Amino acid sequence: MKNLIFMSLLFSSFCFAQNDLEEMRNEDQLLLSENGRNTFRLDIRQPFTLNKVYTCKKSDFNSQFSKAEFPGGEEVFVKQLKKYANAYLDRNSYSLNGTFYVSFDVDKDGKMKNIVVEPKVQNAEMFIVDLKFSLLRIKTLWKPAVCAGASVSSRVKLRLDFTTDFTDS
Repeated sequence: MKNLIFMSLLFSSFCFAQNDLEEMRNEDQLLLSENGRNTFRLDIRQPFTLNKVYTCKKSDFNSQFSKAEFPGGEEVFVKQLKKYANAYLDRNSYSLNGTFYVSFDVDKDGKMKNIVVEPKVQNAEMFIVDLKFSLLRIKTLWKPAVCAGASVSSRVKLRLDFTTDFTDS
């Protein structure tokens, strides 16, 4: 009789173990579908556009003006921005598709200030904060715009084209 009870308990424990394994497999399948990954493609259009020069007369603007420049050229700036955007934009928090415009002032000292991201998109506050942070990580000073031999503040505008691809891993 003891053998019969022992065998029935042993058999029933294997049944419960089998049931637990099947439940775990179902949970793993659900987790596999959630382990997707977003990847960004960022295209930055060049040349950058000059939006506004704050203190330059029209007569000086036509003859004695040079726009703000990044040391090494726009390609170096684009490379650095892509590096920091890749590091600081959270791919899992938002999915981006479309064109965004980033404009900022280059002051007389060559520092970036007053960064603005447009268009304003609903629920994109964290993206805008992360993108601004990516820009501010670029520590190299710009060569400021020059008008009539003096450094002047100017505004630079960039076009950023984002494409997000989702891959299931």
